[in-house]
Amino acid sequence: MKKIIFLFVLILLLPVSSWADYKVYLKNGSVISGIISYQEKDADIILYLSTGSMGILKKDVLKIEETESSYEEFSTEKASEMQEEREDITGSLPVQSSDDKASRWNALKAELDSVITEIRSAEEQEASLVSLINEKTGRRSTYNIYQLRQLENELEPLRKELSTIQQKKAQLVLRKNILEDELMKMQ
Repeated sequence: MKKIIFLFVLILLLPVSSWADYKVYLKNGSVISGIISYQEKDADIILYLSTGSMGILKKDVLKIEETESSYEEFSTEKASEMQEEREDITGSLPVQSSDDKASRWNALKAELDSVITEIRSAEEQEASLVSLINEKTGRRSTYNIYQLRQLENELEPLRKELSTIQQKKAQLVLRKNILEDELMKMQ
């Protein structure tokens, strides 16, 4: 039972990814997406994700499905988006004098501080939702089938909200990295 709860928590913590090469469908109805590759070893399957790897038992897997898009396509799209954002940042203000450079530095630093604050807020919301979901699923073993259905209905909007927050956090982290790169270039 602890393995199932642990696996369920891991699934909830995975970000939603449209660039994955594979999706794993589990017998309990869960779907693990964001898998770049996988490897079968004895009675286990090792899943490699962008954030690390995890192992699951073969007997818990219903099927593994390959998705249409690939990680490389996603990477090139993200790289071009990052380049466009960098060009927007650098192209919007010409650097002419030390005063302009100092004011640009201060503006970037203030924006970076704002983004870091937003990331912290998103992390707190994410932790709160994960805690709430874990609390609700922790009592699962004592529920009958009707209570389990009600629990799933209660968890669905929480999972959607968690997914939205995780996507927002990923965008903020990307923005933070771009700002940090710009500040490094100005040094």
